Amino acid sequence: MDSLTFISKLIESLAWPLSLVIVAWLMRAELRELLRLVKKLKAGPVEAEFDREVRSLRVEIETREPTAPTTPATRAQTDPLLELAARHPRAAILEAWRAVEVALLRLANSRDLLPPGLDKTPSRHVIGVITKDHLLAPEEIALYYDLRNLRNQAAHATDFDPSEIAALDYVELSKGFINAANQAAQQI
Repeated sequence: MDSLTFISKLIESLAWPLSLVIVAWLMRAELRELLRLVKKLKAGPVEAEFDREVRSLRVEIETREPTAPTTPATRAQTDPLLELAARHPRAAILEAWRAVEVALLRLANSRDLLPPGLDKTPSRHVIGVITKDHLLAPEEIALYYDLRNLRNQAAHATDFDPSEIAALDYVELSKGFINAANQAAQQI
């Protein structure tokens, strides 16, 4: 193989990788912005999607109703559900969702919106009735749907392991919804 053939083969084998590197370097700002929009990133036990969604939902709620920031250790000392979040984040998310469903049923039953004798009414039906009767503010209804979507991820995703902070935030967001539903139930 002469030197011209060698150089030709070298250029041929490096053309695509080198082109890709050049394009990535030229578009690095756009790629950086695009990476921020990536919905799901899985690296071992880390669930970036759930954590990011809970964090953004919490920030959204806190901009409406600012609260004093607390550390995970401080939060866990005051509530068994928060303590569960520290030990078993996924279980805490599912338990918090169960409490949301109970509060939703309590609100619907306080207004006699459900037929008597139904033990197990799907929460999608209950929230539909509550929405139709305008018992909760649109922000609280939106929070319910966000919590439901996050709970579905926790319940159905395989290899799901949320961080302790994400579980604590989910529990606190759930408690905010439960408080709103309880206040609406008391306003007869």
